[in-house]
Parts: sequence; structure tokens; C-alpha cells
Amino acid sequence: MPSAQILPVKNYVSEPNLKIALDILIMKALKRCIDFADDFMDEQLLRIAAEEKKSDTENQIKKFD
Repeated sequence: MPSAQILPVKNYVSEPNLKIALDILIMKALKRCIDFADDFMDEQLLRIAAEEKKSDTENQIKKFD
């Protein structure tokens, strides 16, 4: 498995002491997850908008037939 696909996890309840290097890795991993989700949602919105535009165009063409 590529190391880029391994995300560190920490239980802050049982390990309350901060380790800056590890915490930075965790925050970067969280940011990657959020960025991926944001990109996915943007793609879905664009797909839906394109489908609606196509549907509207087809409906307008049917009106002229």
C-alpha cells in the first residue's frame, strides 16, 4: 500500500499530551479528506447542473416539435 494512502489516527482522550509532529500529520490527513470531499461535491453539483441543462434543452426542443 502506498504510504500516501496511510492516514495517522490518534485517540486524544486516552493520549492527551500533544506531539506536534504527529498532530501536524493528522491535521494534514484531515485536510486531504475534507479537500477530497469538497472536490467530490463540486463534481456532483456540476454533473447535476449539466443534467438539468440538458433536460431543459430537450424539453424546449419538444415544445417546438
